[in-house]
Amino acid sequence: MPGINLRDAGDGIRILSIDNASKKNALNNALCMELSGKVRELADDKQARVAIVTGEGGAFCAGADLPDVFGTMGDDVNDIRDHLGDVVYQSFLGLRDLKIPVISAVEGPAVGAGLNMALAADVVIASPTADFAATFSKIGLHQGGGCTPLLVEALGRQRAMKLLLEGGRLTGQEAYDLGLVAALADDPMDAALELAKTTAGLDPRLSRNIKTAVKLSVESGFDAALQFETWAQAYTATQPGIQKMIERLSKRSK
Repeated sequence: MPGINLRDAGDGIRILSIDNASKKNALNNALCMELSGKVRELADDKQARVAIVTGEGGAFCAGADLPDVFGTMGDDVNDIRDHLGDVVYQSFLGLRDLKIPVISAVEGPAVGAGLNMALAADVVIASPTADFAATFSKIGLHQGGGCTPLLVEALGRQRAMKLLLEGGRLTGQEAYDLGLVAALADDPMDAALELAKTTAGLDPRLSRNIKTAVKLSVESGFDAALQFETWAQAYTATQPGIQKMIERLSKRSK
């Protein structure tokens, strides 16, 4: 039966996965609501240090199950807009609001909503043969779910515009070459777990502050990020581990 799995992989690592293999992990209304619930669980999990989002059965997410998502909402534009924003979009965009770092491990298709969900993570690790697709325009549908700002953020204005007009797709290798993907791996899940273990080994306040600083850099600009990291660096400089390191270095320099 289709569902959203959230499991504890130990050491503060959580794995969130879509299990709808018969439809390449496409999201229907029920799965969107379940995904939102699992993301809220993650947000409330005080022991979680890092999360990995992925799909089961060799696919990441083939997008929205269009007959289920759009075929049950009638024809009132406002009702459709509210349903899309509150149920469908929020299910995966909630990942952006998590305070802990989020890694997406992408194998197979990441199409439409699946592309958005992959890019909602802080770091994307993909197979070279993964399929990142923004095919909205090919079926006459405007892109949604944050696709426009996510692609502009990752690719720049012109490349994002070209991909959206073409309804285009990128392999994992092409996505890496253009900066949409942080790393390539034949087994993205293994690579994501390695990064997750490194992240989980950090002071959780440090990893969360790193995420905040990066987010501020993108959303609020240089000055806001500088102000935050000045505070964050000052804070870490007062911690016992840094104090001991400074003491050791001071003794060596004498």
